Amino acid sequence: MDLDTSLLGRVAGRFNEGAGPAEMVVEIAVGVAAIAFAYYLARFLCARIKLRDHWKFGKGGFERVAFAWLSVLLVWVAKRAFEAYHPQGGGTLEVILSIAMVWAVMRLADYILGHVIPDGGFQRAVIRLVNILAWTALALHLTGLLPDVLVALDAHGIEVGKDKERITLLDFLLQGVFIKWIPALFSGR
Repeated sequence: MDLDTSLLGRVAGRFNEGAGPAEMVVEIAVGVAAIAFAYYLARFLCARIKLRDHWKFGKGGFERVAFAWLSVLLVWVAKRAFEAYHPQGGGTLEVILSIAMVWAVMRLADYILGHVIPDGGFQRAVIRLVNILAWTALALHLTGLLPDVLVALDAHGIEVGKDKERITLLDFLLQGVFIKWIPALFSGR
């Protein structure tokens, strides 16, 4: 596996090609500004838009989820705008976008699973497991190993039923979420 194809490898490679720390500082500042704007935009929108209780499908306030997803959106827009003016740049913003995406998924999972699973130790364990999987996926993505891990998970499985349908580990992980928790979300349990 050539780690130079990873996101972190590309960001580090830009320094070898002559990009200085000033460009990285500018990208970090743009990312932080986008996240700060997302915070105030989420507060403004959630204060102005009042949803009825039957639209609430999660635990806690929706502002935390809105802030995280608005951060993803605004960092993505900032990354696209930065790349339009600096075609070689944007690597640092890509890292920030990846972190924001994991954070948004974790916030959404916390919000939804807090409603689907009853309060208690099991709920905390499931949310902690989702967080660990999200951070692991981020680390694998940043190092460029995620595609190889997904291929490995998809390569191992068992055959079930008369038709010998193959269920891989990746199928099992993904279908477990959709079969168990998504229907419970909409049934109100």
